[in-house]
Amino acid sequence: MFDIMKKIFAFMIMLAVLLSPLSTYAATAPEVGCEAAIAIDLDSGAVLFEKDADKKIFPASTTKILTAIIIIENRGLSENVTVGQEIRQGGITDKSSLMGLQKGDVLTVETLLYGMMLVSGNDAAATLAVSTAGSIEDFSAMMNEKAIDLGMSSSHFITPHGLHKDDHYTTARDMAILTRYAMKNETFRQIVSTSSYTIYKTDSSGKEKTETIRNTNMLIQPYDKAGNTNPYYYDGTTGIKTGLTPNAGGCIVASAEREGRSVAALIFGDNSDNNTARWRYAASMLDYAITGFSNYDVYSLTKDLTADLEVRHASLSDPGGGVLKCELRPTDNELITISKDEGDINNLRIVPTFNKGICAPLKQGNVVGEAEVFLGETKIYSGPLYASRNVVEEGFTSEDDDLSIIDGPVSIIDKVEVDKIDLSYDEKQNTKMLWWLAIPAAILIYLIIRFFTIKNSLYRKHIPQSSRR
Repeated sequence: MFDIMKKIFAFMIMLAVLLSPLSTYAATAPEVGCEAAIAIDLDSGAVLFEKDADKKIFPASTTKILTAIIIIENRGLSENVTVGQEIRQGGITDKSSLMGLQKGDVLTVETLLYGMMLVSGNDAAATLAVSTAGSIEDFSAMMNEKAIDLGMSSSHFITPHGLHKDDHYTTARDMAILTRYAMKNETFRQIVSTSSYTIYKTDSSGKEKTETIRNTNMLIQPYDKAGNTNPYYYDGTTGIKTGLTPNAGGCIVASAEREGRSVAALIFGDNSDNNTARWRYAASMLDYAITGFSNYDVYSLTKDLTADLEVRHASLSDPGGGVLKCELRPTDNELITISKDEGDINNLRIVPTFNKGICAPLKQGNVVGEAEVFLGETKIYSGPLYASRNVVEEGFTSEDDDLSIIDGPVSIIDKVEVDKIDLSYDEKQNTKMLWWLAIPAAILIYLIIRFFTIKNSLYRKHIPQSSRR
């Protein structure tokens, strides 16, 4: 009897599990022990994970991402550059990361870029900056101008290499903006995805030299320098830059492509032993970003979503009975990133907010309001709502009769823009006008007074003397 009861109980549990709603995926957010971190989708720009992303941090050599994109956008890759004394200025010493340049060396801009981004050459960064802007100070002005253009509102840069300065700072969120922008540049992507590169240069005596350099990004190297398997290698890594100073701690901006997704993970302030935890943090964030989310084309996702609007003063012959289906019109290449934890992607709902005072006539394409699209309780998109067809005004039977439809006025009261009327007070002009009014008024008053004075005088002359008594 006891065995039968156990079987019945087990069957009931199994039945309950089968009938209960199942989550298609349970994404677990990564745990990272650094000061600040952020993960983004490089295609949609969506933030997928963050930790203190707006905290002020020191970027160390990840600064060179900004330096590189400025150089690429302003210089020719084949231009020759002669190395100057800048390679030992601004805090650059033999103990800092170097490409190994000497004063008088001649290299191309392209070679210097590889030396700066692969082995984090501070000497290469300084040479590129000075040869581009004339001085480190002038190049830092270019850096800050570019940062402002990109919307990096919490950043300030002083050097092209990132050696510590208290006033040289940024945030993880700002660096994510920069990373997404830089990774759209084909030349930049080619450089940062390279594991090793052979450089060619001519020294001050005219002797040609070659050397092979390796990328310091451990995620991109299958093997270490000794040929052993690298435990930190991450398959699919596409870049981009490491950083390390005592003040900044270990930093890594990493990107990867897998399963048709392109993502980036940014780690700042890793103070673990030998600063090696950053490789694990980056790998776990990349895994989470790739496996926990999916990208969708917004147009395909929302093209069948509509919201009904009852249009006032619509014609009695309106095919929809005065009810207009309003639609979203996202661009064809607009992407949205959605967590797999959100459930069935087909379970979307639209929440419209219509403009006040909408009435016929309406023309197809008129903006009639805004709408938010929700998947479960999560808002995944918002955008304007458009009229899907023309709506003829009452009193007309067809669009051909309703000429206002052809002209296309928008009957939305709170959207009407009135031309500005100049109501400014011109004191000089008004004073002049008052004088012109005062002069004829004074003349008129004078004539009236004279009229009555003369009239009274004539009256007295004609009254007999006796009657006056």
